[in-house]
Amino acid sequence: MDSNKIKIYERALAREKAARKEAERILEEKSKELYLKSKELEISNEKLYELLQTKTSELKGVFGNIGDAYFVMNLKGLVLSMNEAAQKLLGYSPEVKLNLFSLVLREERDKLLSSFKELMENGSIKDFQVKIKVASGLTRMVHINASIVYNRKNQPVAAQ
Repeated sequence: MDSNKIKIYERALAREKAARKEAERILEEKSKELYLKSKELEISNEKLYELLQTKTSELKGVFGNIGDAYFVMNLKGLVLSMNEAAQKLLGYSPEVKLNLFSLVLREERDKLLSSFKELMENGSIKDFQVKIKVASGLTRMVHINASIVYNRKNQPVAAQ
C-alpha cells in the first residue's frame, strides 16, 4: 500500500477512535444523569408514600370518630368500609359481607333506584330518606347524603 492510503486510513481510524470515545463519554454522562434522576424519583416516591400514609391515617381517624354513620361502598352496594357509628346503626360487624342495597325495604326499591341514578348522574345526593331493615329486624328511616368517589381517570369507583 502506498503511504497516502495508509495516512488516509490512519486518519479515518483516528477519527473513528475519537468519535467512539466521544460517544462513550456522552453515554457515560447520560447514564450518570439517568441514575441521578432515578435516585431523585425514588426519594420523591418515598416522600409521597409517607405523605399518603399520613393522610390515609388522618382520614381513618376523622371518619372513624365522627358521630354519623359513614360507609364506603362499591357501586353494587357492597360495603368496603364503615365506621363504628355505622356498625351500631345497622348491627353488623365489619367482617360481615354486607350489601347496603339489600337492607332497603322492598317497597322502597324504586325510590332507591331513582336516587342511585341521580347519584351517578350528579355525583352526589342530599337528604335521601329511605327505610331499611337492620340486623335486629327493626325498620329504621335513614337520611343519606352521598357522593361518588372517582379514580385518577375520573371514573366512578365507589360511593361514600
